[in-house]
Parts: sequence; structure tokens; C-alpha cells
Amino acid sequence: MKWRISTFIAVFVVATARCQAPGQGPLVAFSSENAIVVISKTGKATSTIKLPIRVGEFSFSPDLKTLVVVSPHPDESGGKMYLYSLASKRLQGIPAKTLLPKSATPEVYSEPQFTEDGTKLLFNAHPQAEGDLYETSGSIGELDLKSFHARALEFTDGLITDGMLLSPNGREFLLWDEGKVIDANDGTTLFDFHDFQLEGPFKWALDEAWIGNSCVLYEAGKSASPRTKGGISYFVLDLKSLKSTPTIKALGLSDKDLDGLVSYRYPYAIVKSTPDSAGNRGQEYYLVSPGAVRTGVAPGRASLVQLLPSTLAGDLDAECN
Repeated sequence: MKWRISTFIAVFVVATARCQAPGQGPLVAFSSENAIVVISKTGKATSTIKLPIRVGEFSFSPDLKTLVVVSPHPDESGGKMYLYSLASKRLQGIPAKTLLPKSATPEVYSEPQFTEDGTKLLFNAHPQAEGDLYETSGSIGELDLKSFHARALEFTDGLITDGMLLSPNGREFLLWDEGKVIDANDGTTLFDFHDFQLEGPFKWALDEAWIGNSCVLYEAGKSASPRTKGGISYFVLDLKSLKSTPTIKALGLSDKDLDGLVSYRYPYAIVKSTPDSAGNRGQEYYLVSPGAVRTGVAPGRASLVQLLPSTLAGDLDAECN
């Protein structure tokens, strides 16, 4: 079975957009060129943040005062990483020192994710290289935002950490290619899904997002390669029982509703549309709300489109919370 991690970073709304009316407030954020735009559930822009650099990946701290961005890196495993203060507009390169002393190539970074309490930033450190997961994978890094001390988490050295997903409670890393979930503090294996087997006719599976703190949304394909996107279905995997449930039953969204999925945060999805018969794309990114309602939220030029945190996680099944 072929595995790959894709990651989707949790983003918080900026302070200037916090006082919107219910149903009209920010729900989606996307980056394009040197700006990050926050979008409401109705598809209207509520805030735009201009930065002095081009933006690839991004994430906001829980207190909404600090933004972390990674420079675009379409053909490499990572880019340069910066902290940006929304108040002072100060841009600061991080970390101050390299974390992979054994690497013979420059160091790059990806997947920045704040801990739940906002005191630390977790990210992936890579040797700058093009290649497969083994050539580009490095340790998970941790930056203390009070002392600005950064370190590589030694227990992740030697693991395939590309695309690690931090759980909503900030306590676990999902390492899909390693086939396990580990404790973010000491590396103890909490869930091991090596015994998880795809049912025929599916030949591969890719993780997509956490559903609560004990379940994972994944896609499975019937073709020989994940690059061939025909015959894809979506499931929710209970990490405790290794039982899979179709998303139409677990989340109320069908395979058709999730076609082109790029981000999911219960109970919403972001999908990218495909060209119509005439080759027209129009609004390429759509918010899919409960009931399969679709709303255009971002243009095709967006570098990254993500969902903001939802307050509806309490409605999840108990098995996933």
C-alpha cells in the first residue's frame, strides 16, 4: 500500500474580523502572492493582510497576534520561515540556528502549527532537496515563543515526518507514512495502524485531516497510482478500533460532495473545482457546508486555502472526540 501525508494547517481569524454577525464571520483564509485574505461563510472577504514577502504556507497564533509564514516552495520540501507581528508589522526569520547539523545541504521548513496554548510553534525541518520522502524528511522542530529557543525533537529523528499533522488538542502527531500516532512530548506510540487494511478494490490511501482527536479523514483510490484521480472515495478511520466508515454516514458528505478536497475541518470542507466541458474554471475553490451547500471562496491563483477553526466539534460522535 502506498502512503503519503498531506497536511492542512489550522488558521485563526485576525482580530479585525472577529466581530462579524453569526453566520457572516470569517470561516476560510487563503494566501496569494504577498497577501492573506480572510473570507466569510457567504464568500465575502472580511480582512486582507499585506506582507513584505510572498506567502506559501501560513498559520495564526491562537491569540491572533502573530502570524507564521513559509515562503513558496512548489518544487522543494520546504522554504524559509518567518514570524510576523500583526501589531508592529515586524518580520523575523526563524529559527535563529539550524536544527539539522548533520545535513550537508541548507535547511528549509514546512507545516508550521501552533500548540493549543499558543506557547510553542511546531514545524517540519528538511534538508533542502528534491526527491522522495526519505531524501527530504527531517526532524520535527519546536520553537518556544517566549524564549525563542528552538530544538529538534530527537524522538522524531529517523522517522518519516513529512506532512505531520498535529492533533486538535496539540498532544499528538499523526505520521501516516510511519503508520502511527505518537505523543508530541516524548514520541510514545499512542495509535498504531499497521494492521489497518484497505478493502478491495481500493489500492492506496492518503490522509487528509483529523476528525476530532481520535479519528482521521482519508481518501482511498481504485487506480494503481494516487496521481490518477479516478475512482476515489472518502472514509473516516477510528484510530482506536481501526474501523472505517464512509463519510456520507460519518460526516453527511458524499464522495461527490468531497470531490477535489483540499481542506477539511468539521463540519466544513474546501474543494477545488475541475474545468467544465468548455475548459472554464470560474471560482475554483468552494466551501462545502452541511447539506452539501457550495459557496465560492477563493480564486484559482490562491497558494493555499484553509478552513478556520470551528466551534461545532462538540457535535462529533463520541468515538472521535
